[in-house]
Amino acid sequence: GQPALQAQIVYAQARLRLRAGDLGDAEALIRQAQSLWQTVGAVAPLARSYLGLTQILTMQGRYAEAESAIQAAIVGLPAASPQQAQARINLANLLRRQERHSAALLEYSAAQTIYTEQLRICQANGDSDGAAQMQGALARLAVNQANALMYLDRPAEAEAALHNASARFAQAGDSLNQGRTFTNLGTLYLRTGRY
Repeated sequence: GQPALQAQIVYAQARLRLRAGDLGDAEALIRQAQSLWQTVGAVAPLARSYLGLTQILTMQGRYAEAESAIQAAIVGLPAASPQQAQARINLANLLRRQERHSAALLEYSAAQTIYTEQLRICQANGDSDGAAQMQGALARLAVNQANALMYLDRPAEAEAALHNASARFAQAGDSLNQGRTFTNLGTLYLRTGRY
């Protein structure tokens, strides 16, 4: 219907305002689009719009509001979907910004469960492109987990996560990120005195 199309236009304007660096207008436009989506009961675009709102709120240091927005996205996105996993990673990254590493690890773990199941489905269906994408997602996730574990002074688990990431980057054929993972491993060894 008309309100749904209007909401898409308003949301696109919000993205343009964000690119221009006008966070106030971008936020107002996103909230306007959300209100239009709510009137027509458009659950999916409404849920996705909370990801954009989270970005704006985080950029302003409004972490509590950003956390509420990302929680709304998680609830509204399809359960156990890659989109929901990505939203959980965004929440975990937001928690890490606030030095809440234990809480972040719980969100990373929830995302890991989703991606692992998606990988299993791709492999069962012979979808090698999808499987490579999920390997890459799981590898990036393992690097994030390792960083949180290092802050929590859990070097053995951090090391295991980085080895996991390295192996997954290799399976995904991503040698650049595999190399970056070795750099992280080197940093971990330095921090733990293993010269």
